[in-house]
Amino acid sequence: MSSSETLDFVASVTVGRISKAVLTRVSTRSFNTIKLSSHPESLRQLDDVLDETVRDLVKTIRYDVVLPVVSDKRLRNKFQSSREAAENSRVFTEAVVALFARLSCWDVQGGVKLVLTATSPSDDAILRTGNLRVKPQRNSFKYISMETSVLPPGGPPPVSCISFLDIQKFDSSTGDSSGRRLHPDALSVMATALPCLEHTIWDLYMPPRRMPTQRKEFKAALANALLQPKYTCLTTLTILLWDPDPRNEEAILVPDDEEDRLSVGIRRIWGWLLDIYPGSAEEEYDVESEFDSDSDDQGDTLPNIDSENSDVEDRLPRRAEAIANQDLPDRQIREVPNLETFAPLVTSFTQAVANSPSSSCLGFAEMRFSTELASMQLCYRGGIGGEDPRLGALPDFAQRIIRAEKVDTRRWRFDAYGGIAASGWKIPVAMWDAMEKAVGAAHIETNVDRMERD
Repeated sequence: MSSSETLDFVASVTVGRISKAVLTRVSTRSFNTIKLSSHPESLRQLDDVLDETVRDLVKTIRYDVVLPVVSDKRLRNKFQSSREAAENSRVFTEAVVALFARLSCWDVQGGVKLVLTATSPSDDAILRTGNLRVKPQRNSFKYISMETSVLPPGGPPPVSCISFLDIQKFDSSTGDSSGRRLHPDALSVMATALPCLEHTIWDLYMPPRRMPTQRKEFKAALANALLQPKYTCLTTLTILLWDPDPRNEEAILVPDDEEDRLSVGIRRIWGWLLDIYPGSAEEEYDVESEFDSDSDDQGDTLPNIDSENSDVEDRLPRRAEAIANQDLPDRQIREVPNLETFAPLVTSFTQAVANSPSSSCLGFAEMRFSTELASMQLCYRGGIGGEDPRLGALPDFAQRIIRAEKVDTRRWRFDAYGGIAASGWKIPVAMWDAMEKAVGAAHIETNVDRMERD
């Protein structure tokens, strides 16, 4: 994004008037990007400058929701409280409604990308007092969500000009990450109000298993985000789902009689999309529940810290806190695949590609597991030649992989290392059949043997 192509309604907030640079670019119609915040002055300047004669020039809107300031004392010593989180959600909801109300009046059908962030002035190291260091992880798992009490009865007004919703760097508008996270319930509300949505990227963080209630609510909200909006124009959906489940967790399947709405939602979206990116080279995540181990002591649960006025610092030693959070084990022991969980997962992935209605034009699909003692890469290449115009709607890592590893022929590649290979684990027959169905046996590359048929 070139600064010469941007209308900056953020830098001019402090002076209380529209900058000459903005006025010049509007008069010469030489802009394509808007930089905006939820500050009333920033929104006022947008209203004054951007009339219907120039709205068709806008291709990108970078909107930063300004959250309340946090005191230096709380930044240094305290985790984010429920009271602070509730206020953040209220401010965020009001800011989204304010933007959508303005954009709903635009007589433009699609073509605009909305990049959404939410930051507090307290997140900026330059604006903080002295060399104040923020308490690590103070914002973790206190999600910003939609506050229903301040939403209009039918939700935010529908916005037809937005065709791309990017929430990939939600907690950073200047490069400094604050650790603030968006709850999926907000995605459901926003996506419902975007009837022309074609592309979207969500960056989400699951609550850990020490928070079972919040984890269940998070999954239910993510399912609703996949099931409730109509998505009549959706072409690409990227979900970066970070799951801080503990390493070496005992691999036990937990019975659940309730309907798995998240799987239903994924199946609904899966049949529509032309590109699927379940993993990436830069997004290696731990899925150790797919591997065997003896149950090991994960330490005590982290105390419930939600104090407002206490002068006592919320503190545990860093390693003790990590173990209490179940983010670190006492020892590394997991390396051998558990057939009850690992084999069905990788098999279902290959079968989904083979049975996808859009498999004839599917460009790329990948799944990666990375543990301390074992790793795996399962990757499908569609062999689509030429430059795909849809690449621009995908995250940077996906674009790099596709451009660097473009192939002429559809193929599967499955590589396993560490305990997976050493254990003698073999590719199940059903998994091999699904790969063969999609590309043919001659185009399967793997360093793992396959099971013999009965």
